[in-house]
Amino acid sequence: MKKIILLTTCILIFNCFASNAQQVIHFNEDFNTGFGGTNFFSTTIFGTPPWKIGRPAINDFSGSGIAHYNDDSAGVQSFGPNISSLLSPTFDNSFALKTYVEFDYNFYSKITNDSFYVEVGSQMGAFGNIAFFTSTSACGVWNSPSCLNNYPHAKIDISNVKRTNNYIKLTYSWGNGNGGYLAIDNLMVYSDTTYVSSNFSNPLDSTFTTTIISGNANWKIGNPIRNNLNNQPLAYFDDDSLGASNTNNTVHLTSKVFDNTLTPNSYLEFDYNFYEIPNVSDSFYVEVYDGTNWNKVFIRTTNDCGVWNSPNCLNNYPRASVDISAFANANCQVRFVYHDGNDWAGYLAIDNIMISPNSITSVKKMIVTSNFSIYPNPNHGTFQIELSEDLIGEEYYIYNLSGQSIRSGNFKNRNEPLDISNEKAGIYFLQVPNKGINKKVVVY
Repeated sequence: MKKIILLTTCILIFNCFASNAQQVIHFNEDFNTGFGGTNFFSTTIFGTPPWKIGRPAINDFSGSGIAHYNDDSAGVQSFGPNISSLLSPTFDNSFALKTYVEFDYNFYSKITNDSFYVEVGSQMGAFGNIAFFTSTSACGVWNSPSCLNNYPHAKIDISNVKRTNNYIKLTYSWGNGNGGYLAIDNLMVYSDTTYVSSNFSNPLDSTFTTTIISGNANWKIGNPIRNNLNNQPLAYFDDDSLGASNTNNTVHLTSKVFDNTLTPNSYLEFDYNFYEIPNVSDSFYVEVYDGTNWNKVFIRTTNDCGVWNSPNCLNNYPRASVDISAFANANCQVRFVYHDGNDWAGYLAIDNIMISPNSITSVKKMIVTSNFSIYPNPNHGTFQIELSEDLIGEEYYIYNLSGQSIRSGNFKNRNEPLDISNEKAGIYFLQVPNKGINKKVVVY
């Protein structure tokens, strides 16, 4: 495993947004400095020899700094029992879907009862969950042909232990006798934080599939000459370029199956530009599969910013954030649907899709501070909106299941009455685009 330089600006997923981050690296230690520069420390349970960090005169396998415990060099005067641990800095993986620890190592056993094990969730002086254990030499003595340039690498799934203050503890334990040694290098702990993530920088892979529902044109993945969001590859459907004779196009862009029951919350976020043609019933909507049915969670039938190169769009394309926690199931999917309204229509582009337990856009826009509630719901078409001060003046839209806007306006008060009783019974969506709010309204 090559040594990796950790970019400190990318420790949190929120700071990695531009790169469509999928991981949080909690720490990545190459042990090129002493204890003072690593935030690791040695603790001896029994016996006296401590761990050392640096480049030893012997027993080095990386040509640079390592963490090592050499009972062999302590000699017979240091007969055990001896137990000594290397304790990591704390890290928070309570939010993670998966967490892994990886490291290079060499464990050399000279006696029958020495061992090396890794614990998770333990603190100094306490026992945790044993994630890795061996009492067998990994490849032999340091300079043996089987070891040179071929030291073992371990990757351990520690997702079963999620804590806000987690630890990794690596322990060398040996019984009575002159033991062997252990070296650790390139120790990294990281967490996967997304269910689905794609910026379409490569040709379409297993993350998404495309389907033609009607017509003969499909989504394209790549970097189009025109109609681009950010001069990078994306997913797009350009109905405008197909001409007046190519109509009745409906296409799906569908995610892989994911299990979003693993965390309490899940959010869908994506960049997009939907450009509609006046007097054409084209539409763009997003659906989530709840294990039984597909549910509309996002609808657009009008422009957000206009044509691709307009001043309102350049470097300011809309980003949607939709809470899909209510649809959590083991076989969840998301699909993006474009329909040209059986006419010569505009275009749609999608990029930087992320489905994760944490909402980046909501943090950026402070959605979490906004109070927004609808009551009664269900109702007979008349209902009240109770909202926080920051939402006054914001534009809202109400859509039916066909994606048609039946009502729009701007909130004027913290208690806003709305009336759609002239509409037929059914499901409607009330959206506040600038705040990423999307609420279902049931009229009966």
